[in-house]
Amino acid sequence: MIAKPILPFGLAAWVAVSVWAPVWRWESWLKSAALIVRPGADLRMMLDESVATRDRARLERVAAEVSAISGRGVPARAEVLDRVVESVRLGLLEAATEPLEQAKRVRPGHVATWIERDRAYLVLAASTSDDDAKVEYLNAAWWLWGDSDPVRPRSIGLWDWRGVKSERLAEMTAEIAGSEEYVGRRLDEAVDAWRQAEARSPHAVRPAVRLMDLLDRRGLAEAAAVWAAEAIRRDGLTGLDPIAGLTESERARAEALLAE
Repeated sequence: MIAKPILPFGLAAWVAVSVWAPVWRWESWLKSAALIVRPGADLRMMLDESVATRDRARLERVAAEVSAISGRGVPARAEVLDRVVESVRLGLLEAATEPLEQAKRVRPGHVATWIERDRAYLVLAASTSDDDAKVEYLNAAWWLWGDSDPVRPRSIGLWDWRGVKSERLAEMTAEIAGSEEYVGRRLDEAVDAWRQAEARSPHAVRPAVRLMDLLDRRGLAEAAAVWAAEAIRRDGLTGLDPIAGLTESERARAEALLAE
């Protein structure tokens, strides 16, 4: 009689471990990434505050911490510390991409993890002047949702990110020789993403504006004008909400497209 509860209890324990173990591992990898980048963020904040307040003592503390992390003596001069702190911050961010990759593998369907990973690579790409390194970071950041992918976004926010990211990839690659075809593909992906976002929020101004600008950039003036008119129409439904509606520059671009 005493042995009877063992099977249900054992089954419950097995289910709990199998379900929650991946979550625990995922959280552990995310915490590892956060702990890696925190010293760089703290140093940047301390340096900015010491410069703004002209706090010499704090500046010297920043120099001491940077010297300890970098393994070399760094003078307590703001212009020198600015460069070294940024280098340390970016180095730590690059180190944090590995636990972010691990977190992504544990929970491949968790979109926010992919977004944080993408943002890290985009920051690293923007920080380098080496074209080969930039391309490597941008390739790491690029991925698409497809029917067979574990991540299939349904919300406007997720398609918004894909549109933003595709545009950033295009912009960061535009100055690299021979990248015209790549840039064109990323811009077309951005157009598709904003169409998906628009379909999920047919009254939102932002997708209409992005489609207006992107189609104009792609040389599709008539299609851009259609979205310019739609952006203005939707702006009229926002009740002059400065957050939800058009900015002055967006309205100017829309009106210019309609005037052509």
